[in-house]
Amino acid sequence: MKKGAWLAALVLALVVGAVIALVVFRASTTPSYPTTPQGWAARWEAAAAEFGRTPGENWDVWLDVFAELDTATDRARVAELTDRLRPIERFTVPVPGAIGTLVTFDQATETLGKTRRPVVEVIIPALHDTLAAGDFDGAADWLERAWALARVTDASGTIIGGMVQTAITTAVYESLRPHLPAIAKSGHARVREAMNAVAIADPLWSLRMERELGLGVIQDDMADSLLMAKDQLRLYDQALIDWSLYESTGDVKARERVRRLAERLNTSTIYNRRRMALDMMLPALDRVGPSFRAGIAERDATRVMLALESYHTVHGQYPDTLDALVPAYLDRLPPDPFRPAQSFGYRRVDSADMSGAYLLYTVGADGVDDGGQPAAPNSGNPLTNPNVSGDHVFKQTRAVPAIPREADSDPDAHAEDAEHP
Repeated sequence: MKKGAWLAALVLALVVGAVIALVVFRASTTPSYPTTPQGWAARWEAAAAEFGRTPGENWDVWLDVFAELDTATDRARVAELTDRLRPIERFTVPVPGAIGTLVTFDQATETLGKTRRPVVEVIIPALHDTLAAGDFDGAADWLERAWALARVTDASGTIIGGMVQTAITTAVYESLRPHLPAIAKSGHARVREAMNAVAIADPLWSLRMERELGLGVIQDDMADSLLMAKDQLRLYDQALIDWSLYESTGDVKARERVRRLAERLNTSTIYNRRRMALDMMLPALDRVGPSFRAGIAERDATRVMLALESYHTVHGQYPDTLDALVPAYLDRLPPDPFRPAQSFGYRRVDSADMSGAYLLYTVGADGVDDGGQPAAPNSGNPLTNPNVSGDHVFKQTRAVPAIPREADSDPDAHAEDAEHP
């Protein structure tokens, strides 16, 4: 054989060997995915079991309640329906019936999206009225009903479920804050316990189950189009694993791997078009941590505010620092979820006509302490958007009689005030 033929044969053998080696390497490093509905169902059950959950747990009870709750506006009827959910500690959606069959999740998304309506339109007004009337047992009942619905929104483990849960949490705590002075003076233990009993969304649970949902969607898309790249399953799976690693350990390298993938989807048209499902799903990951930490911030800030009101009831003023609340009013100071090494920002605000005002804030999703300076109007929510500058201020101030000034002991000073009110 001539030298040129030998060389060509050698090059061909090297190319073929490299291709075979690449195929073997990819096969050894690419996760295997089920090929039957039963296989996907088993995978789903295994994923739920990682968090000690049983698929379909109490979901039929929720659907029965929702069928009537969806249109219920009467307080007595909403109370009757949600009372059926109060004793239930946990819900989960059933296993999908088949790969590509998303009826279960469409149903879950529909019910979760509508869960906030009875909270905003019925439960919060009822909570306000019972607190205003000094009916603290009644208020505790309505709080427990709100938290029952919050547990349902956690059921799917999806990102949207966690965000709806955070929205419910935020709305309830915001409605509580004007009543904190009355709650503090009452010393009512049950309403205090109910305030703290909220279910806070778990980002790791949501990311794990969103991973299973996303894989099913991608598999369905690939079956419908030969143009879809098969590596989407592997890429999406790894992206959710990486983001879970970032949320659990703070591994920024894991986060950057996902962001580089998202950047490639944004900048490469051909790459993007073959991975459309992946392109639609990845942006939501940036919202997981801030949105879920917002729920923790709302809960813990309200606990701090109640402790401040309890301190004010005893001492007639707010403390100079939050440290004064421990241990008489709080076992410990909760950290700011957006900077866990420090507590919420706080300072007492004294003025001529508002000696009892204070400022309490979280630095928000950007992690930068702006000294309590709120974000500019219409710039976005600093509690959930890391690209918005400014702190998220929990506006809790109240007017109390001004501290007497030295001039008040002078009768002429009073006369001058009367002439110039």
